[in-house]
Amino acid sequence: MAASDINSDAAIRSNFSGSAADIHMAFVKYNQGIKVIVVSLRRHGYSLEKINKTLDLKISDDSLRQWMNLYHQTRDVVCNPAFYVQRGRPLAFLREESEFFLAALDDNPTMYLDEIQSHIKAITGTRHPLSTISAELRIRLHLTRKIARTVHPAQSEDQRAKYFEEIGPFPSSYFVFVDKCVLLSRNHIRNCA
Repeated sequence: MAASDINSDAAIRSNFSGSAADIHMAFVKYNQGIKVIVVSLRRHGYSLEKINKTLDLKISDDSLRQWMNLYHQTRDVVCNPAFYVQRGRPLAFLREESEFFLAALDDNPTMYLDEIQSHIKAITGTRHPLSTISAELRIRLHLTRKIARTVHPAQSEDQRAKYFEEIGPFPSSYFVFVDKCVLLSRNHIRNCA
């Protein structure tokens, strides 16, 4: 370690009066090009303070240390994504089940989550929660969440205008109004996903 590094570390520590546990650094994402320049300048003997002044940045000592360690280990300043550790617990679905999702939604794009759930249970014997199926669709398959809700014609101005355009020429005595028993209840009961 160079003398300038020790002096800059001492200056950083003297400006901070709290304990090391009180330090909370915010995560800053730096471009790969910036990292290459910083590591190159550091290898040519520039101090962190001089690098920050030259590039008009506020790179922390920890970030520089991580970049230098990574450079010494791999000769690169960015980790290969293939070597990243998987975060969180693994998803509950196999590749075949994910392919089933896509095939089923291609055949019937209006399929509800509970219908997908019952099909998966019939195929695999496993009953997955609706929240897990929804997360699978959104996170891994990159599909947006579907909200199962029909739009009443009175709620849509376009549908209302189309209705009046089709019905307008006929006199009201030609119409026969029916009660609720004629409606398909499946379309009107399901108002939430």
